[in-house]
Amino acid sequence: IYIETGQVKFLFREVYFVRFGLWGGMLARCDENRYFGVIDLLLKQQSQWSRAGGPAEIVQEMRTIGAQAGLSAEQMEQCLSDRPMAEALVAQYQEHGREHTISGTPAFVIQGQMYGNMAYDTFVERIEAALA
Repeated sequence: IYIETGQVKFLFREVYFVRFGLWGGMLARCDENRYFGVIDLLLKQQSQWSRAGGPAEIVQEMRTIGAQAGLSAEQMEQCLSDRPMAEALVAQYQEHGREHTISGTPAFVIQGQMYGNMAYDTFVERIEAALA
């Protein structure tokens, strides 16, 4: 409701604490129309793919998620091997990191104040207080 009415501006920014986060961001960008669908699946299935074993097994699990989202093997190969995209995403992450120090997720910035994870009711209270 806050976003739909223009009261709140929502920016979704990825963080890359480990390479798997970067890979997920790259996979999600294989098809911009599927970005949030891929992100949603990656987050929902994180407990499975993040424990798949080594990097090769983890990226294979991510490819399975990409296929579930409708991405082709060719799309995924192209995206996951796109070094310029990886470098651009890391540079963007570093730029955002200079603006706000993010030490965990989720993280929220409300009127310049950094907040970590919180209960929904607390989140609404903080937004309401900022809007008052």
